[in-house]
Amino acid sequence: HNDPLYWNWKALDATHISFPKHFLWGVATSAHQTEGNCTNNDWAAWEKKQKIAQTGTACNHWNIYKKDIQLIKQNKFNAYRFSIEWSKVEPKQGEFDETALKHYE
Repeated sequence: HNDPLYWNWKALDATHISFPKHFLWGVATSAHQTEGNCTNNDWAAWEKKQKIAQTGTACNHWNIYKKDIQLIKQNKFNAYRFSIEWSKVEPKQGEFDETALKHYE
């Protein structure tokens, strides 16, 4: 195959792959897709407009984040990238929700 972006996985020898000592193995979450109850943002409006399934409670990460973070630690990940649902932090322009800010802290 001549495409430089194409990898022939069957021809790759992965037996000698190594990573630097301080390589970060991580996971990531997206607030709208995992937290649940993100009803005040553009994605929620888009879901309604498209007449598709709405995210709803999603994975309920907003409420079980401590358990989720414990799973990340148990699986030996050393990096976690999460997003902040801004519509929870600032539900109305210029009005900030201290409870949401504290939650993300």
